[in-house]
Amino acid sequence: MKSTDGYTKTYVIDADTVAEGVEKGDTVTVIATTEDGKTVASNVVEPGQRGQRNQQAPQTR
Repeated sequence: MKSTDGYTKTYVIDADTVAEGVEKGDTVTVIATTEDGKTVASNVVEPGQRGQRNQQAPQTR
């Protein structure tokens, strides 16, 4: 992922990652955890969409 301010981050997308309807180039919010140097995305959602377990995605800044 690369943000408009130039920040880049690589996320692991695995079988448990929720990313329905997200396509390359979409503006998204990533919910992830980092453990032992590995960052795994649990949810990748477009702003305003709901994530895993029907939770509201956090507001973007």
